[in-house]
Amino acid sequence: MSEQKYYVKDLLTGDGAWLGKDIFGVVNGGFIEEFRAIFTKSELAGIMDGALYKKAAPDVYDSQREEMGLPEWINPLIELVLVKSEE
Repeated sequence: MSEQKYYVKDLLTGDGAWLGKDIFGVVNGGFIEEFRAIFTKSELAGIMDGALYKKAAPDVYDSQREEMGLPEWINPLIELVLVKSEE
């Protein structure tokens, strides 16, 4: 099973820019939806050592996290928008 894919909306900008990638794979922002990039949560966590997106409570096992009602991922500065599959 593959990871879900997301567009990333930057909530720091008042108009909500979308994160994209330039030709070198560097993350940048823009307002044109056609140029927004698609990311998995793992890819986001790997950008700049998790500076953009981090796992919550990394010392808690996934099953314990669910039982405790803790979110799997947190970052108040971005919004993940699920990419709808075309299947």
